[in-house]
Amino acid sequence: MDNKLKEYMSRLRDSASHFLSDKREDEALVVEVELEPQEYERLQERAEERRTTVKELVNQAVRGYLANEAADPQAEEIPEERIRSNPLLALDGIARPSH
Repeated sequence: MDNKLKEYMSRLRDSASHFLSDKREDEALVVEVELEPQEYERLQERAEERRTTVKELVNQAVRGYLANEAADPQAEEIPEERIRSNPLLALDGIARPSH
């Protein structure tokens, strides 16, 4: 039984090691986004006011954008041909072209 326990503990260590090494690889992923300098300065000021970072403000904005996009019931899919014939449909995100 002592041998089975050692074997079990060894498998747990291997699994934990694998999990932790995968986690480090994910954390190493860095994506850069280019911002206009004046927009970055405005974000930096806002971040300082809120005692947070520009990165967090950008992440919040992206999450909000994606949530609104998914929940927007007015955004209907309109064929590209129809949008080309009536460009006003594409203004202000009134419609999303179908792909």
